Amino acid sequence: MTASVENEIGIAIRSLITARDTCFKASADCITSDNAKDREKADALFECAKNVEALRRRLEQIATDQAEATAWPKTSIEHLLPDTIIGPKRSRTGYPKFQVHGDRLKKIGLSRDRRTEYEHEAPKELFDAIVSRIDSARQQKTEFGVDDVQAELDWPPYQTYVVISCLVNGGILRLARRGLYRVEDPNLFATTAQNYWHSLKVGQAEIAKALEE
Repeated sequence: MTASVENEIGIAIRSLITARDTCFKASADCITSDNAKDREKADALFECAKNVEALRRRLEQIATDQAEATAWPKTSIEHLLPDTIIGPKRSRTGYPKFQVHGDRLKKIGLSRDRRTEYEHEAPKELFDAIVSRIDSARQQKTEFGVDDVQAELDWPPYQTYVVISCLVNGGILRLARRGLYRVEDPNLFATTAQNYWHSLKVGQAEIAKALEE
């Protein structure tokens, strides 16, 4: 798959996420509307949101060569109920979260409604490739963008963003200015990045072990 096709699929996926969330919000608004006809449209809008999500997941399967699709938020009707029933929205503090399961990096974010989470994943192979590209790029210029990293990579852009976000979250990269990043410690970048991956993996292993006890 060419980089241009991957980019187009990435754009389509982001557009579908917006459409899905908009349909969910419209459905929620219909449920709480004083207009009886609006309330009748709630189920139809909810069904549209699920259909859009199914299409988004199919696109992600295509983008990842039939790899396991990204999990999507639970579709319980509770997400369509007003705040007075389901309680306050979640705090953005602590998001995004990053976990490592086997050879997969998982990013857990908070959706726009601040009630549900979404997940995106990237493989260790891509993580290593991005670390290598950044290590090379920073020797040529002190600041770089996602496009510099994405060039010649055979993975969808959204997965590159997962890795970049993870490195920023770990304090290994920092946002220098809009759209451009800078390595925090150039001399130790590659080592620090790999150590961070290991710490995320060990952390998840300890959590899993504690749950089994």
